[in-house]
Amino acid sequence: MKPLIIPVPFAVSQYGQSATNTYKRILNNTSASPVMEKFNPSALLLNNCQLLEPIKFDKFIDKQNTMTPFLESAVDMQQNLASSIQNNLNPKSKTLVLGGDHTISVGTGLGISRLLDMNKVGLIYVDAHGDCNTPDSSQSKCLTGYPVAVNFGLGHKELVEPFNQNYLHKVAYIGVRDIDEGEEKILHHISAKIFSNIDVELQGITQVLYSTMDYLSDCNYIWLSIDVDSLDSVYLQTGETDVPSSGGLTPREILAITKFVSDSKKHFFDRNNSIK
Repeated sequence: MKPLIIPVPFAVSQYGQSATNTYKRILNNTSASPVMEKFNPSALLLNNCQLLEPIKFDKFIDKQNTMTPFLESAVDMQQNLASSIQNNLNPKSKTLVLGGDHTISVGTGLGISRLLDMNKVGLIYVDAHGDCNTPDSSQSKCLTGYPVAVNFGLGHKELVEPFNQNYLHKVAYIGVRDIDEGEEKILHHISAKIFSNIDVELQGITQVLYSTMDYLSDCNYIWLSIDVDSLDSVYLQTGETDVPSSGGLTPREILAITKFVSDSKKHFFDRNNSIK
């Protein structure tokens, strides 16, 4: 069975819906040289993977005065993405869910929870931020800060209750460099291991990956989730992420992470995220 690609044109960032067609730019990116075009990563993806129809969701007017803008749209996206994963995903194959922004992790996690005992699933979260806030701890009230918390059963009941108590077991962060005070308190109460950008610098990405897999050794499945803001800002163009931050990972380290997880003996769910 070919690996699946599920596009999810959903974004709730300050740039709003302007980020929603990122997946098209990624998948339609072609090489400048006709000779080299067949070796282009986008061409290789399309030739070797099954591309599903983009996830659809109701787009509501952005009510900036509400406590959580885009919440209704996020709930609809979550249900539709979860249904697509539930109907199409083969745990023995690989699946790439392509955003959009990292909010779509609430749908990826829900889809996995409908197929597997989440106590057997370990999440590797590659991101500059913790994304582990709740409405009570968040200052911005932005959905992009909630995905990890939701997968642990914390936060908006509209996003949490569909999990039916089947919440995530463990999370290992790689490359994180911005965790706020509210997130720190939450992370102390869930099963989380944090490898910061400094840890990657001092230990090297290989050692960090071995330590990560050791931490997740009791998990039967690995879900890899990557946000483009995990990259150092020198590798990003203006507008490619809401919060560019220096001191991040290199493209080579991102590739090392994906290859390491892919080569592991465990089945895994690959959820790659890109903002704009």
